Amino acid sequence: MLGHALLVLVMSCARGSIETMGTSGDCLAPLRHRRSTVALFSYNFGDFRHEISMYRPLTQNYSYAYNRFFFTDELGAAGVLKDDGWIVCRVAANAVQREVLPRSKLMPRKMSAGWTLTKYFKFGHIPIVLCSYEYVLHVDSSAFTARNHNNYIVPELLQLSKFLLHHRAAELIFWKHPARTYAIEEWVRTTHRFRLERIQNIRGFARAMTYRFGCTAVSTVPLFEMGLFVRKVCVHCKSYLAFIDTFRALLAYGLRRDQNVVPLAVLGRHDTTFRDRVFCCPKDSRLPVPEQGQMMNCIVPPIPLAKESNASLDDPAFFKAAEASLDCCPVPIKIKGRIVNGTGYCGSHIVLP
Repeated sequence: MLGHALLVLVMSCARGSIETMGTSGDCLAPLRHRRSTVALFSYNFGDFRHEISMYRPLTQNYSYAYNRFFFTDELGAAGVLKDDGWIVCRVAANAVQREVLPRSKLMPRKMSAGWTLTKYFKFGHIPIVLCSYEYVLHVDSSAFTARNHNNYIVPELLQLSKFLLHHRAAELIFWKHPARTYAIEEWVRTTHRFRLERIQNIRGFARAMTYRFGCTAVSTVPLFEMGLFVRKVCVHCKSYLAFIDTFRALLAYGLRRDQNVVPLAVLGRHDTTFRDRVFCCPKDSRLPVPEQGQMMNCIVPPIPLAKESNASLDDPAFFKAAEASLDCCPVPIKIKGRIVNGTGYCGSHIVLP
């Protein structure tokens, strides 16, 4: 049980703006925190996919070593998390700050308030309650259910701390996607099989990104699994800017899946000063049981160096320029066959009908 508690305002690291409204607008936090450089955080709004209702203690044994923060609008349902030692923070529906929204919606698509809030907490800011930590570990709330269908494994705090101690410049730590290698493969999968994205939206995004980065870079940027990652708490770092770019691009291009955008956002900030600050680790659930959660064989991923540009992904100039030359990146409308090697336009190495 939490026992005595104090009230902590949930604010943004960057601006100090209050995000939670209502009678208290706070986090219920234990009086004593374990000293740590890394905090674990998760969130769920509207009990999405019933992940709060299906929360099960002891599903992630390594998580108990962290100070754990959970952001939600369902305080009543989250009582089981408080009882399990989480610091539960109430979030209001109007928490998204206007300054992080895209300048214009290039390809509008209506998204739910819960979806927008989820992406805001994942990419759009770092809550002030987490700003006393050097790093935060993001864990999808599905990892704490009995299903855990993506087989997420929370890394052991001791192993993660050792890794960060030996890689002090690290800003982002991702885990490899278990099924696909390149971001462009995810574009195909989420439009063709899962139908999560609209063809015209992916096509517009692909054209704009190809105009900015070139076909080779867009075709070879690696894909990451986005339910589990570590980021440095630093509002002036390129990793922070890449995540803001992700949030804005999702809304600007009307895309639902952040896996389709994050690799390009990292690519957009990826230069010689950033290339050794991003790491990628193997999918933990595929390692032998004794090695799971131990940060084994993490490497600097082969992200191409981007063309120099200070503009974010949602800059209308990229979109308009790409639309002016419609043949610059013909992402297929209907997919048939498999991914093969090839050259030419972005997307031309996908076998078409």
